[in-house]
Amino acid sequence: MSDPRNFHVRLKQACDDNVTIPEKGSGRQVWFAKKLHVSEEAVRKWFTGEARPIWRFDEHNDLG
Repeated sequence: MSDPRNFHVRLKQACDDNVTIPEKGSGRQVWFAKKLHVSEEAVRKWFTGEARPIWRFDEHNDLG
């Protein structure tokens, strides 16, 4: 199993590998915040490794 402390590394790689997600510097974090209905600050912390998301999948997200 992956080390949860490396979430931000895996997140960045997954984004880089997905052409539907905006590139870094082109609104990537804003895109995530809007899709998941969370603050841009929360997403910023995910990408810097300061925090990890607590997933609560429900009708409020637009990912699926």
